[in-house]
Amino acid sequence: MARFAMLGRRPTARSAYPSGFEAVGEALASGHDPAEACAVAGRELAVDGISVAEALTDLRATWLRVRGTDPPYAALSALVVAPGPTPRWPTSTTCPARTR
Repeated sequence: MARFAMLGRRPTARSAYPSGFEAVGEALASGHDPAEACAVAGRELAVDGISVAEALTDLRATWLRVRGTDPPYAALSALVVAPGPTPRWPTSTTCPARTR
């Protein structure tokens, strides 16, 4: 029965974006600079243990939904390397160790 409970319900604007990217989507939709929202999302996702690959995929999905294009480098950079008071992704997650 729960399967049919969602029929006829439309997603709200906030649920239209991947989890953690609601503020990014709203900034894009309203024409504001999303850099700070990307940085905040990156910090929170890193703390929550979300992989860089998943975060980048969700950023791209959000950008495609609102703008119909891939996110620019500035947004990717803000998501992954923006400075902040909380830890970012571990180096081993973003840069595999090189072996010679």
